[in-house]
Amino acid sequence: MKGDDITGLKKDMASVRDDIQDLKNAVTKIEVRIENEVSKKFMPSMMPDLSRGRKKTGTNWAPKQANRLRSKTRSP
Repeated sequence: MKGDDITGLKKDMASVRDDIQDLKNAVTKIEVRIENEVSKKFMPSMMPDLSRGRKKTGTNWAPKQANRLRSKTRSP
């Protein structure tokens, strides 16, 4: 009788572990959805407008700014 109780408990524990894993997976899916929604709502104001064909990385500003700074420091 005790052996049957132990195997039943082991099966119950296995199903509980499976349920916990399913819940963790569901939580991560919900977190990803929330992150996507938040990025849709708030990122366009911070990011450049990509729909108009502007580059995501601002690589062009550094040489121009360096030239501006150089010209300011050279001129008396």
